[in-house]
Amino acid sequence: MASIREEKRAKFEAKGKGSGRRTGWVAGLVVMALLAGGVLGYWTFFRPQQGIAGNDPVKSVSATGGGTIAMTDLTVPAATDGRIVLSAATIREKRMVWFAYGEKKTPVLAYVAPSGKIVTAISMCEPCRSDRFHIEGDQLVCNACGTRWTLEDLKGISGGCPEYPPERLDNQIAGDRVTIDEKAVLEWKPRV
Repeated sequence: MASIREEKRAKFEAKGKGSGRRTGWVAGLVVMALLAGGVLGYWTFFRPQQGIAGNDPVKSVSATGGGTIAMTDLTVPAATDGRIVLSAATIREKRMVWFAYGEKKTPVLAYVAPSGKIVTAISMCEPCRSDRFHIEGDQLVCNACGTRWTLEDLKGISGGCPEYPPERLDNQIAGDRVTIDEKAVLEWKPRV
């Protein structure tokens, strides 16, 4: 007959075998969860983000193509008979141009709207005093405060300064010449 000690030992070993299976099952689940979390984390945070708007560097593309268009600085254009003269071909090629005019270096921009018309304006987001912008899709965006306006009519969309879009300048187009009234630029004063 087995001693009490041997009986207890047999019961203990029997319990150990069952709990070992349970421990193995739990450990397997934990390992699988960690692997799934690692794959999900890599997929979400570390893989290259190709083809997502906003991750591309600033480049010159069509305004209607959804890309980002940076300003191209021009040398100060000449004035003839009281009109500042710009090249329509240059504006169409670069999509958005900028120059500073006169003694006060008044900033002026010109761009091609999605409709194809050339828009000219004072290049100033007056409340934040930035004179630099870029185009994202069909919106003009202030480089300093991020305020957005529609390209067609410069109507405010969002941001801190939507009530003060770049002030439009009337222009005339004849052949390859886009002209702006020189006096309107020289006498321009901020609204705020």
